Amino acid sequence: ILNRRAFYNIVEEKMKNEDFKIGAFIMWDLDNLKYVNDTYGHDYGDEYIRIASIELKKFEEYGGIVARRSGDEFYVFLYGYDNKKEIRKIIKRIHNNIERAVLKLPNNRELKIRISTGVSWYPDDGKTFEELAKYSDFAMYKIKRTIKGNISEFNKEEYKEDAFLLNSQENLNKLL
Repeated sequence: ILNRRAFYNIVEEKMKNEDFKIGAFIMWDLDNLKYVNDTYGHDYGDEYIRIASIELKKFEEYGGIVARRSGDEFYVFLYGYDNKKEIRKIIKRIHNNIERAVLKLPNNRELKIRISTGVSWYPDDGKTFEELAKYSDFAMYKIKRTIKGNISEFNKEEYKEDAFLLNSQENLNKLL
């Protein structure tokens, strides 16, 4: 799969030159990778990543662009659809496939792959790479703080509220 820089270049180029209809910018974060690395070693952590990557690569069958952002984070951009419902079905199908996958551990034990997912929508949530990445990241971290292993869609009201609270706290710190 692509690295972060190649993904950025391809998505940016497509945004300049193509009519996307509706698109989803999806941020994926593997849950429990640190636990796997610390408990079983980095070879098992690498296999955990590889298993998820194989499943995420299936987005390419639907016209998606897939990349590894960093250690346990991935990007997918899926576009060209007439409605969000079609895209949601694809996201859910692949998310479920990942969550059914297992990592084989020593002594014939298995660990289910878990992944948290944040989605922002083109053009409703944003029209630039930066906006869509920021908003999908926000949605993904929201779900990681609440119910790991689920899918969360960006919500502008929640984002504004969090931004207000963060700015208010920062202003209070400056005042103090």
